[in-house]
Amino acid sequence: MIKINTLFHMILICSCMGTCFGFMEIIVAAGSYLYQKLPCFSGACCTKNEIPANYHALEASLKDKLFGQPLVLNTVVNALKSHWNDNYRAEKALTMSFHGGPGVGKNYVTKMIQEALYTQGTRSPHVHMFVARLDFPEVSKVPEYQRNLARWIKGNVTNCPKQIFIFDEVNHMPAGVLDAIKPFIDYYDYINRINFREVIFIFLSNTGAQIVNEHTYTLWRKGIKKDEMKLSDFEKLISQGAFNEKVSNRILVTTDLQFQELWLICVFYVLSQIRKVNRLLK
Repeated sequence: MIKINTLFHMILICSCMGTCFGFMEIIVAAGSYLYQKLPCFSGACCTKNEIPANYHALEASLKDKLFGQPLVLNTVVNALKSHWNDNYRAEKALTMSFHGGPGVGKNYVTKMIQEALYTQGTRSPHVHMFVARLDFPEVSKVPEYQRNLARWIKGNVTNCPKQIFIFDEVNHMPAGVLDAIKPFIDYYDYINRINFREVIFIFLSNTGAQIVNEHTYTLWRKGIKKDEMKLSDFEKLISQGAFNEKVSNRILVTTDLQFQELWLICVFYVLSQIRKVNRLLK
């Protein structure tokens, strides 16, 4: 505010003197710069300084810190790269759904995404986390939750289109809450003159762990190594909505990922080592 007041005082002085020897051009340029920077005074800038989208850092973090989830690395990085690509116009908001039991890395990966996309990471004003049992605890208040959620999304995206909204514990969310975001993730160019195509939605759910484990084990028995498994190997389960009906049946999900149990990964490793030993003993 001090800068703006000083600018106004300088304009007033120049007006009274009748001449500023070209100083007015400088004032106009400075005024234009300050006007563009006004949102930044509240800590909600929307530039590459605040949103660097460092995909190399994300890829490095996933490789170094995430164990036993080969499907996640390429799928997540590629999805984010293509969505915020300067040479590509996204047709809709990016929606990613992460499934699996507790402790398999869903929240961990989500945190890495935030830290790579935003300078302030999880503290960025463009990052919004909702936890079902905390933010949407009562079934009777679903209409109220819908109104508040829609208002919150529209308000923030109006200020900056590159927002990320995370919904944790979706399996505990009352039915109907997520209906509020359906218009924002469909194939619309604009809604009320607002562009929602650059927004990222992430849904975290604890459902589907047993289904993932059983299917992974079946693939392994067929001779498909863990690191060779592809997202397409799970597409049938995804198309059947086997993981989370609260998301699958209501939301057009762009990327659906199943996090595998770490104990199962350890079992695979032990069995593979036993096989190697048996081959050597033959």
